Amino acid sequence: MVTGWWAEIFSSPSEAVLTLTGGVPVVEVTHNNFVNPASAELVLTGSRLSLEQTVHPAPPALALTGGVPNVSVGQVISPAHAGLTVTGGTPSLGLKVAPAAAADTLTGGTPTVTIKSPLSYVSANASTTSSVSIPAHQVGDLIVLCVFDSQYTAPTKPSAGGTVPNWNYINNTNTSAGQGAVTTAWFIATATNTTSGSWAWAEQMIAVVLSGHNAASPIGGHAAVGGAGVNITAPSVTLTHSDGSSMLLHFHATAFINGGGWSSAPAGYTRRIVAGPSSSRSLVLNTKDATTTDGSVTQPDGSSGWAYAAATVEIIN
Repeated sequence: MVTGWWAEIFSSPSEAVLTLTGGVPVVEVTHNNFVNPASAELVLTGSRLSLEQTVHPAPPALALTGGVPNVSVGQVISPAHAGLTVTGGTPSLGLKVAPAAAADTLTGGTPTVTIKSPLSYVSANASTTSSVSIPAHQVGDLIVLCVFDSQYTAPTKPSAGGTVPNWNYINNTNTSAGQGAVTTAWFIATATNTTSGSWAWAEQMIAVVLSGHNAASPIGGHAAVGGAGVNITAPSVTLTHSDGSSMLLHFHATAFINGGGWSSAPAGYTRRIVAGPSSSRSLVLNTKDATTTDGSVTQPDGSSGWAYAAATVEIIN
């Protein structure tokens, strides 16, 4: 006995052509009808086509129309040297030219060339009487005398004659009572047998021979002092030449030398010669080693209350 039935109908319609005119189609199939439409052809009407594709254009070529291009290139370009062309005007070129040594040509007149020879200490002699033997010397050598009196009267020179020259005083000044006095003098030898002659008021004498001095005027700064006491100080002078070319003579004299003899020359000085002691009187000569500067210098060899005298003489070339 059949109480019910059902039937399934499978329809296979022919392929449809889907035409879309704007919008989006919605296809809905009901009643269990399965529709397999044929592939549709999409036709767009209106709107604008949008393609999802990346386009890599070829590198563009740079074209400049007018103006001046400013091109920055990471490279240093050294152009060839340019030639200088001057059109009109006068060029000013910062150029220093060292000319070749020129020959010195004198037209008329007589050139004077001064050549200074260095000073030389030749020798010295000393005496405890009124005259002193001059050391061996040549014509043109400089002779300097220092003469000491333990009283205040500066010794005086003898009259010129024979081998005794006309001595030129450097310092010849009396001092005060209770003080000593010295005379200094010079002469440029005109013969090789010069003598001192006998000096008045002389107790001690020193004669020094030098060479290389200024022939016209050999004496620079000079001074002499008298006093009493232990410290016998030769005075400072204003140097005529402060370039170290001078020679400085420092004379110290005392009426009563302490301890029977002179102490060593001060630092920076050289002991040259001593006259005495005679009855405790004595005279000493030191020279300064460096003569770019000068200053007073002391020999602490006198005695308290006893007379002394001292002198400084600059010899120049």
